Amino acid sequence: MSSPGFATALRCRECHRESAMEPIYVCDFCFGPLEVAYDYEALRKVVTRESIERGPASIWRYADLLPCDREYAVDIQAGFTPLIKADRLGKELGLNHLYLKNDCANPTWSFKDRVVTVAATKAREFGFTTLACASTGNLANSVSAHAARAGMDVVPYALTDADGRVAGLNRVGLRRAGFPRDHVADIRNAFRILFSVGSPLENRMEQLAGAVQSPPGQRLLQFVKATSKRGLAGRSRRGTG
Repeated sequence: MSSPGFATALRCRECHRESAMEPIYVCDFCFGPLEVAYDYEALRKVVTRESIERGPASIWRYADLLPCDREYAVDIQAGFTPLIKADRLGKELGLNHLYLKNDCANPTWSFKDRVVTVAATKAREFGFTTLACASTGNLANSVSAHAARAGMDVVPYALTDADGRVAGLNRVGLRRAGFPRDHVADIRNAFRILFSVGSPLENRMEQLAGAVQSPPGQRLLQFVKATSKRGLAGRSRRGTG
């Protein structure tokens, strides 16, 4: 695996212990949050305003400042969104040069693309094949777009827990996306079949094929068929209702 730029470790913000750049999200000693530590002396010798300006018109012009290897980049052209001068708001606040960053111009219309392009790249670098998230809409859109770009799997319509296990149906996101009630009910029934216990996956898929009726239910079935050789994400203790 190549070196992830100038990132050297994960450092706990509470106890300041350092951990290797591995897929962990809390400190093993105190359960504090982790942040990326960088070799700033080395960065100063390489990164300049000119080197950044020579980069692509996306977040990847800052590749040396990101904690992932650009060789694995999952790039959907996130970032480099426009600054809009806010004259009236600036006047109200007493500011002559106030600009607003319009991150609605990102590929999936959300600032979440900035986070997910780095997370998806790091997941690919670690050798993961599936992306999952807990979302009410914007994050799920971004994860889906990046997974499609990377050729990775993403569990459709699902909420996940911190361990990547399916915790339930993203009913809020489906409602916001305008899914009809009968489609939501069909997907919910499909989830109950898929993540029931006590029978092999092949049997559940056969039952699912005879149960789903809506187009999104059929898409879920096709997803499971395409990925069943690698298995299915486990069910969270929270259930899948």
